[in-house]
Amino acid sequence: MTVDLTTFDRLRTRYPGSSWALWSDSFPEVGCLEEDSDDLVAFLEANRDQLTPAVVFVSLNPSAESPSDCANFHSPSGRHYDDRLKAFIQEAGLDSLLGGYMTDIVPDTVDPDSDNVDPEDADVTRFLDQLDILDQPAYDIICFTGSTFETLQQYFSASVTDRPHNIESFSVTVSGRDLSVYRVWFYGLYGVHQDKVTELVDQLQYLDRVIN
Repeated sequence: MTVDLTTFDRLRTRYPGSSWALWSDSFPEVGCLEEDSDDLVAFLEANRDQLTPAVVFVSLNPSAESPSDCANFHSPSGRHYDDRLKAFIQEAGLDSLLGGYMTDIVPDTVDPDSDNVDPEDADVTRFLDQLDILDQPAYDIICFTGSTFETLQQYFSASVTDRPHNIESFSVTVSGRDLSVYRVWFYGLYGVHQDKVTELVDQLQYLDRVIN
Protein backbone atom coordinates (compact mmCIF):
# COMPACT_ATOMS: atom_id res chain seq x y z
CA MET A 1 0.00 0.00 0.00
CA THR A 2 1.29 3.43 -0.92
CA VAL A 3 1.06 6.08 1.81
CA ASP A 4 -0.10 9.27 0.16
CA LEU A 5 2.19 12.29 0.38
CA THR A 6 -0.31 14.33 2.41
CA THR A 7 -0.45 11.67 5.13
CA PHE A 8 3.32 11.23 5.09
CA ASP A 9 3.97 14.96 5.46
CA ARG A 10 1.23 15.49 8.04
CA LEU A 11 2.68 12.83 10.35
CA ARG A 12 6.24 14.07 9.88
CA THR A 13 5.22 17.66 10.65
CA ARG A 14 2.76 17.04 13.46
CA TYR A 15 4.71 14.17 15.06
CA PRO A 16 8.36 14.81 14.20
CA GLY A 17 9.58 11.85 16.26
CA SER A 18 7.67 9.38 14.10
CA SER A 19 9.23 7.26 11.38
CA TRP A 20 8.81 4.07 9.33
CA ALA A 21 10.36 0.60 9.52
CA LEU A 22 12.44 0.92 6.37
CA TRP A 23 16.19 1.47 6.17
CA SER A 24 18.71 2.01 3.38
CA ASP A 25 20.87 -0.91 2.26
CA SER A 26 23.99 0.69 3.76
CA PHE A 27 22.52 1.43 7.20
CA PRO A 28 24.22 1.68 9.74
CA GLU A 29 27.55 1.98 7.90
CA VAL A 30 29.49 5.24 7.83
CA GLY A 31 28.13 7.43 5.05
CA CYS A 32 24.65 5.88 5.03
CA LEU A 33 21.85 8.27 4.11
CA GLU A 34 20.40 7.98 7.63
CA GLU A 35 23.21 10.27 8.78
CA ASP A 36 21.39 13.20 7.15
CA SER A 37 17.74 13.80 8.05
CA ASP A 38 16.94 15.40 4.70
CA ASP A 39 18.29 12.36 2.86
CA LEU A 40 16.32 10.03 5.14
CA VAL A 41 13.07 11.91 4.57
CA ALA A 42 13.66 11.87 0.81
CA PHE A 43 14.40 8.12 0.92
CA LEU A 44 11.21 7.29 2.83
CA GLU A 45 9.15 9.62 0.68
CA ALA A 46 10.45 8.00 -2.49
CA ASN A 47 9.64 4.54 -1.12
CA ARG A 48 6.13 5.24 0.14
CA ASP A 49 4.92 2.21 -1.80
CA GLN A 50 6.87 0.04 0.68
CA LEU A 51 5.28 1.58 3.79
CA THR A 52 2.69 -0.37 5.78
CA PRO A 53 0.39 2.01 7.69
CA ALA A 54 -1.72 -0.76 9.26
CA VAL A 55 1.29 -2.02 11.26
CA VAL A 56 2.46 0.26 14.06
CA PHE A 57 5.56 -0.12 16.24
CA VAL A 58 5.44 1.77 19.54
CA SER A 59 8.24 2.34 22.02
CA LEU A 60 8.04 4.25 25.30
CA ASN A 61 10.14 7.41 24.81
CA PRO A 62 13.37 8.75 23.26
CA SER A 63 16.38 7.72 25.34
CA ALA A 64 19.06 10.24 24.43
CA GLU A 65 17.70 13.01 22.20
CA SER A 66 14.45 14.14 20.64
CA PRO A 67 14.70 12.85 17.06
CA SER A 68 12.94 14.62 14.23
CA ASP A 69 12.37 14.28 10.49
CA CYS A 70 11.99 10.49 10.60
CA ALA A 71 15.33 10.00 12.42
CA ASN A 72 13.70 8.07 15.28
CA PHE A 73 14.57 4.35 15.17
CA HIS A 74 17.16 5.17 12.48
CA SER A 75 20.25 6.21 14.42
CA PRO A 76 23.49 4.81 12.93
CA SER A 77 25.03 5.00 16.40
CA GLY A 78 25.50 1.57 17.90
CA ARG A 79 24.40 2.73 21.34
CA HIS A 80 20.78 2.90 20.16
CA TYR A 81 20.75 -0.63 18.68
CA ASP A 82 18.52 0.54 15.82
CA ASP A 83 20.56 -1.67 13.50
CA ARG A 84 18.90 -4.64 15.22
CA LEU A 85 15.53 -3.49 13.94
CA LYS A 86 16.79 -3.48 10.38
CA ALA A 87 18.32 -6.94 10.87
CA PHE A 88 15.28 -8.43 12.61
CA ILE A 89 12.69 -6.99 10.22
CA GLN A 90 14.14 -5.92 6.88
CA GLU A 91 17.08 -8.28 6.49
CA ALA A 92 15.01 -11.17 7.85
CA GLY A 93 12.42 -10.61 5.12
CA LEU A 94 9.45 -10.01 7.42
CA ASP A 95 7.30 -8.52 4.68
CA SER A 96 4.16 -8.15 6.84
CA LEU A 97 6.08 -5.90 9.24
CA LEU A 98 8.37 -4.08 6.81
CA GLY A 99 7.52 -0.41 6.42
CA GLY A 100 5.35 -0.23 9.54
CA TYR A 101 4.76 3.15 11.17
CA MET A 102 7.01 3.82 14.20
CA THR A 103 6.47 6.19 17.11
CA ASP A 104 6.89 6.72 20.87
CA ILE A 105 4.00 6.83 23.31
CA VAL A 106 5.71 9.64 25.29
CA PRO A 107 7.71 11.51 22.63
CA ASP A 108 8.44 14.62 24.69
CA THR A 109 10.21 12.90 27.60
CA VAL A 110 13.89 12.19 26.94
CA ASP A 111 15.27 9.79 29.55
CA PRO A 112 17.30 6.57 29.24
CA ASP A 113 15.66 5.23 32.43
CA SER A 114 12.14 4.07 31.60
CA ASP A 115 11.28 4.06 35.31
CA ASN A 116 11.32 7.86 35.15
CA VAL A 117 8.72 7.96 32.37
CA ASP A 118 5.09 8.10 33.46
CA PRO A 119 2.66 8.00 30.52
CA GLU A 120 -0.62 9.86 30.86
CA ASP A 121 -4.00 9.58 29.16
CA ALA A 122 -3.05 12.56 27.00
CA ASP A 123 -0.20 10.50 25.55
CA VAL A 124 -2.62 7.77 24.49
CA THR A 125 -4.93 10.38 22.98
CA ARG A 126 -2.01 11.73 20.97
CA PHE A 127 -1.17 8.20 19.84
CA LEU A 128 -4.75 7.58 18.74
CA ASP A 129 -4.63 10.80 16.74
CA GLN A 130 -1.75 9.33 14.76
CA LEU A 131 -3.89 6.29 13.98
CA ASP A 132 -6.63 8.63 12.80
CA ILE A 133 -4.18 10.29 10.44
CA LEU A 134 -3.04 6.91 9.11
CA ASP A 135 -6.76 6.18 8.57
CA GLN A 136 -6.77 2.38 8.45
CA PRO A 137 -9.79 0.19 9.36
CA ALA A 138 -7.64 -2.11 11.53
CA TYR A 139 -4.19 -1.98 13.12
CA ASP A 140 -1.63 -4.43 14.43
CA ILE A 141 0.24 -2.51 17.13
CA ILE A 142 3.55 -3.92 18.35
CA CYS A 143 4.72 -2.50 21.66
CA PHE A 144 8.40 -2.60 22.57
CA THR A 145 8.52 -2.84 26.41
CA GLY A 146 5.88 -3.76 28.94
CA SER A 147 5.37 -0.15 30.00
CA THR A 148 4.08 0.84 26.57
CA PHE A 149 1.80 -2.19 26.37
CA GLU A 150 0.50 -1.69 29.92
CA THR A 151 -0.24 1.97 29.22
CA LEU A 152 -2.54 1.03 26.35
CA GLN A 153 -4.02 -1.98 28.15
CA GLN A 154 -4.92 0.06 31.22
CA TYR A 155 -6.31 2.92 29.15
CA PHE A 156 -8.72 0.54 27.42
CA SER A 157 -9.24 -1.72 30.49
CA ALA A 158 -8.60 -4.64 28.16
CA SER A 159 -8.18 -8.31 29.04
CA VAL A 160 -4.76 -9.73 28.16
CA THR A 161 -4.14 -12.98 26.29
CA ASP A 162 -0.88 -14.96 26.31
CA ARG A 163 0.55 -15.95 22.94
CA PRO A 164 3.56 -18.04 21.89
CA HIS A 165 7.10 -16.79 22.56
CA ASN A 166 6.06 -14.81 25.67
CA ILE A 167 3.96 -12.36 23.66
CA GLU A 168 1.04 -10.71 25.44
CA SER A 169 -1.87 -9.27 23.46
CA PHE A 170 -5.31 -7.74 23.60
CA SER A 171 -7.88 -6.53 21.09
CA VAL A 172 -10.23 -3.55 21.24
CA THR A 173 -12.37 -1.51 18.86
CA VAL A 174 -11.93 2.26 19.02
CA SER A 175 -14.01 4.65 16.92
CA GLY A 176 -14.79 1.82 14.51
CA ARG A 177 -11.13 0.77 14.17
CA ASP A 178 -10.01 -2.70 15.30
CA LEU A 179 -6.76 -2.64 17.29
CA SER A 180 -4.74 -5.81 17.91
CA VAL A 181 -2.02 -4.90 20.39
CA TYR A 182 1.04 -7.03 21.17
CA ARG A 183 3.83 -6.78 23.76
CA VAL A 184 7.28 -7.89 22.63
CA TRP A 185 10.71 -7.40 24.18
CA PHE A 186 12.66 -4.19 23.69
CA TYR A 187 15.31 -4.49 20.99
CA GLY A 188 17.82 -2.37 22.95
CA LEU A 189 18.30 -4.80 25.84
CA TYR A 190 21.82 -6.08 26.48
CA GLY A 191 23.96 -7.84 29.08
CA VAL A 192 21.95 -10.14 31.35
CA HIS A 193 18.85 -9.41 29.25
CA GLN A 194 20.45 -10.48 25.97
CA ASP A 195 18.36 -13.67 25.91
CA LYS A 196 15.23 -11.54 25.52
CA VAL A 197 16.69 -9.94 22.39
CA THR A 198 17.13 -13.43 20.96
CA GLU A 199 13.51 -14.21 21.80
CA LEU A 200 12.43 -10.93 20.17
CA VAL A 201 13.55 -12.43 16.85
CA ASP A 202 11.13 -15.31 17.40
CA GLN A 203 8.38 -12.91 18.49
CA LEU A 204 8.67 -10.77 15.37
CA GLN A 205 8.79 -13.81 13.09
CA TYR A 206 5.65 -15.16 14.76
CA LEU A 207 3.83 -11.84 14.33
CA ASP A 208 4.92 -11.66 10.70
CA ARG A 209 3.13 -14.97 10.18
CA VAL A 210 -0.12 -14.09 11.99
CA ILE A 211 -0.50 -10.51 10.73
CA ASN A 212 -2.22 -10.32 7.35
